[in-house]
Amino acid sequence: MAELFRDNLDPNLKLYVEYSNEVWNWIFAQTHYCNDNGDQNVPWPERTVPFIQNALNFWSEEWSGHEDRMVRVVGVQLSWQDVSNRIVFNMETGSFDAFSPAAYFHFSEDGIAAIEGLGEDATDDDVLFWARGGMLENAYEWVKAQHEEIAMELDIPMIYYEGGQHLTPHPFGSDQPYNDALVAAQFHPGMYDLYNEWYDSLRVFIKNEPALLVNFSFIGPTSGKYGTWGLLQNQFTQNAPYDDAPKYKAVTENVFDCSVKVSVEDLSLELSKITIGPNPTDSEIIIETINPGIYNLMIFKENGVVLSQKKFSGYLKTFLPTSGIYFFRILETKTGKVTYRKVVVQK
Repeated sequence: MAELFRDNLDPNLKLYVEYSNEVWNWIFAQTHYCNDNGDQNVPWPERTVPFIQNALNFWSEEWSGHEDRMVRVVGVQLSWQDVSNRIVFNMETGSFDAFSPAAYFHFSEDGIAAIEGLGEDATDDDVLFWARGGMLENAYEWVKAQHEEIAMELDIPMIYYEGGQHLTPHPFGSDQPYNDALVAAQFHPGMYDLYNEWYDSLRVFIKNEPALLVNFSFIGPTSGKYGTWGLLQNQFTQNAPYDDAPKYKAVTENVFDCSVKVSVEDLSLELSKITIGPNPTDSEIIIETINPGIYNLMIFKENGVVLSQKKFSGYLKTFLPTSGIYFFRILETKTGKVTYRKVVVQK
């Protein structure tokens, strides 16, 4: 296979080589293959490393002298940093050129609990709200950790073998009262905004060139049980300007506009414009903003029920009466930017 691609691939194209797909994911047969056929005296996931190493060694040997045409990639698990480290740092030095986590955003545990609490009353707006919370609270932090612990440590690029929304029920593949809301969110205009915000977040970790991110599925059916993965559902009935396909619009626009738009400094500044504290607190919360203007605050209980709504300009002191987990959604009316925070009250 290495010889075939070396001798027949357009030399103007660059080839990315990875051994299999998600050999750390137990729902796939390739994971069980590596686990069952690897050295039983070696712990998992280190047991998978010889399979990855062997494949990349073949490509390195056959492509000697053509290294500039190929990128050797080690796939890792986004949400489990320990697994990623134990694979990457057991590879032979110099035998790979990049590593690749997924770049999905989805509900946090609090988010899925809130959606479950709403049940059949959950709306597409609710889904997008909690999806954004999971994006900021979990997915972005996981990508940041991968970048800091591997990309920066080894000075290699981080690319994304898959990415986008991952909005599925809990447990996966189940019929839930909120399944229809999961599907409806796929066509909500807010999904377009969510994708663009996610891509801008990923650009934080790029230096001087566009990122490589593979969208999982181009055309596919809708499903509240198994996820709606397609950018389009039908290639014949959906046409420009694709107002009924917000994911398609976002992806294609980003494909054709691959400039680096956000720096690490820019993102740090953006996230620090609004401060909420102390957190945890015994009841009192003070919200301060750097930018002047009118802000709308919504406070949610852990089950997704709205506790209160307030308007303020620059400074607000508010109180939470009982112990628990609360979610603050702050909308800057001038720009439309939304900040999401989790607050813990401990009496």
